[in-house]
Amino acid sequence: MRLKNLTLAVVLWASLPEALRAALEPMPTRDLTAAIAADRFSKFVRARSERLDGYAEPKSAAAGSLPRILAAREHALDQLEAFYGAKLGRRLALVFFANEESKLKATGHRGWGWAVNDVIVEVNNDKIHLEPYHELSHMVSARLGSPPALFDEGAAVYVAKRFGGDPMGEFGHPGASLDAVVALNIDAGHYVPMREVFAFSEIGPPRTQGEFSYPEAASFVSFLVLRFGEAALRTAFGRLRSSDDSRQIAANALAFREIFGVDVEMAERSWRRQIGRPLEHR
Repeated sequence: MRLKNLTLAVVLWASLPEALRAALEPMPTRDLTAAIAADRFSKFVRARSERLDGYAEPKSAAAGSLPRILAAREHALDQLEAFYGAKLGRRLALVFFANEESKLKATGHRGWGWAVNDVIVEVNNDKIHLEPYHELSHMVSARLGSPPALFDEGAAVYVAKRFGGDPMGEFGHPGASLDAVVALNIDAGHYVPMREVFAFSEIGPPRTQGEFSYPEAASFVSFLVLRFGEAALRTAFGRLRSSDDSRQIAANALAFREIFGVDVEMAERSWRRQIGRPLEHR
């Protein structure tokens, strides 16, 4: 991910009037399952594995190695099912495009990766290879519930790092630990308070400062797993609900305290001390 270019693009996009942004943003073709059933990807290279159906645009890098990619994703699924204590329970389709332009044209979705219903869509070329865990994590963890983005996105990044991926490479810090990236951001004056991250129903829109809140969420989830265990995390997935409604956010905060024995602010202080950047740190 080219963070300088990404940041500039986000700033420019956010500066446009809301009505103009709405007019320029394509409407995602969300029923990709129906599109696959209708054989819209008939010209794509195809392969199957135990739980996955793969489709690769002929010009994509995935086209020449689709069986190998599916085998790696099957292994990732095994790890994720063990971590979440949940079975996927259905087949998934993986659709690989050669570039962002062809993906946008076919799906209406911007970005490198997207998971919707039973379909994962990715850009795959000589420069862009997404790690195999993030979108699969969303598919498996959805069997537990629909928690706020702190847990949903934070856990997806955390498991990618835990199982050998390099999610921080997509944030301009290849090989770095989750904690190290958060510490670097804090030292540079970039920090989204955990009470704000806790209230996000998604991470990605400009207001969520994703380049900082993604690593924070993942590092915080890592702290919760180390301090309280995987079972507590699974319980949080089942009890907390993603919502922008203030009443649900308050209910989530109460549930967090019941599950972890501390409130969000206390957990934040302990986590910040663990990464070597206590809240008093400037």
